Amino acid sequence: MSTYIAREIEDTVIKVSGHYPVVTILGPRQSGKTTLVKRLFPHHSYVNLELPDDRLLATEDPPFFLHHRRNSSGTESTSRAT
Repeated sequence: MSTYIAREIEDTVIKVSGHYPVVTILGPRQSGKTTLVKRLFPHHSYVNLELPDDRLLATEDPPFFLHHRRNSSGTESTSRAT
């Protein structure tokens, strides 16, 4: 079982998420970005664009994809959707 490591940026992410519709968290692989987002926003849905079905929907019909995830999404690997 792994132990969560608190990040100094947590309060800032929460604060800016109340002011902006999108908050981007960048960092190297395996640095805890997904863990951070899932911990800070546990009631939000989550999409992994490395999964072929999610990536296909995001690239083939972006308005539909975004409409059905409005107000409650975390998205991983957005570079794969371009």
